[in-house]
Amino acid sequence: IDLVDYIDGTYNTLDTVDKRAIFGHSMGGYGALSNALRNPDLYVGVGTHGGVIDLTTAINGITPFVLEENGGGGPYSPTAGVWTEVMYSMAAAWSPNTLNEPEPVDFPLNDDGEILDSVFEDWKEDDPVDIARALTPSTQPAIYLQVGEDDELWDVVAMACRDSLSGIGLDVRFEMHPGVHNNALGERFPYTLAFFDSLFFHGTDAPERGFNPVPQQFELQPVHPNPFNGTTRCEVRLP
Repeated sequence: IDLVDYIDGTYNTLDTVDKRAIFGHSMGGYGALSNALRNPDLYVGVGTHGGVIDLTTAINGITPFVLEENGGGGPYSPTAGVWTEVMYSMAAAWSPNTLNEPEPVDFPLNDDGEILDSVFEDWKEDDPVDIARALTPSTQPAIYLQVGEDDELWDVVAMACRDSLSGIGLDVRFEMHPGVHNNALGERFPYTLAFFDSLFFHGTDAPERGFNPVPQQFELQPVHPNPFNGTTRCEVRLP
């Protein structure tokens, strides 16, 4: 809320919910989704790219890599490898503990590699799906989830989030695009902006919550990317 107030007070914005959206990548995707789900009165839409948006799937997927990097179990070192660093970063977000040294977090694994329920329960309080249970299709922001087709883990995480959100009755737009976790973002971000455009400029006086992917008329979108080498994407939309 402070950031929204700052942006609207500093820049020449359209400071109404029907003209405001938020999106992010990876952990920023988590931040965007959780922020919008907690504050549906602030955003008409939210998007994530390869976001950390289903914590159960994420921790189950990361744990085998963490164990491999640490010789099969604890004690764990944040410098053991990239996946251990990721898990420590997640613990810093969802189970910080300044009394612990040298790492001020409650790490979610015991030395045998088992998930500690007492710690993971703190994580679950910030799980986007649990936050979303307070919403309905009429109160939710429009949700756009995108992930790379060859993402290292977050493709499975994104699909789990999609299924869980749909399972509690919310509307979700889900797309997979060529790429891994960090590449081709310049080509993939515009799809989120186009999704937001469809919300901002829907031609009605009041914002429409949720997202209807069916267009009102025939549309032929520009090829993307352009120029291209080998393959390009041509999107046709039918009413």
